[in-house]
Amino acid sequence: MGYEYTSAVPDEPVPHDPEDDVVEPPVFAPLDAAGARELAERYLEDFLLSAGDRAERLARDTQDAWTGDDVRPRPWDEVWDRVLHEPDPFPALDALVALAHARTPVDDYAFLAYVSAGPVEDAVVWRSDLREAIARRCRRDVAWRTTVRGVWVDAAEAVTLPSPLDELVTRLGSPDGDGAVARRAGKRRSPSKRQDRQGRRRHR
Repeated sequence: MGYEYTSAVPDEPVPHDPEDDVVEPPVFAPLDAAGARELAERYLEDFLLSAGDRAERLARDTQDAWTGDDVRPRPWDEVWDRVLHEPDPFPALDALVALAHARTPVDDYAFLAYVSAGPVEDAVVWRSDLREAIARRCRRDVAWRTTVRGVWVDAAEAVTLPSPLDELVTRLGSPDGDGAVARRAGKRRSPSKRQDRQGRRRHR
């Protein structure tokens, strides 16, 4: 006959430490022009694998499988973290916008729409400190203007954006919100949500 032991002493609750909830943003070394191009090219490679045939998607999933020995962030994660947390993410953003614009004859705006819906939209929506610099880029650079046309912003917030961002972005909730660059169905509220990425290790 077996016996099950039950302690008469109640478990003591472990006090909650608020510091346990604090997640420090990653710190990246600043990118020079060559490093920014290399990150943009890895980001493109990841996009092409995710949009490819079954073998290519499986290859990307294998690359995304995190192991304890893997200390280098995946390109999508690194771009996401840089855009949201780095004081100056423009080396990465400029490289991504330039590469996406250069590819438009190759993939008919597919990668440009991906960059618009991801890092550029995150920069416009979540980084108010970057908006003036993005507006200046749009005034002088057709690649930035075209990319920002693929950004979705709530109509109430869009009117607060500096010119010409307020006119370039697609306003959600407005009657003219059908956009000029290839769109994806669905609503965007979390950073990069419209990219429909799967299997991320972090979510907001």
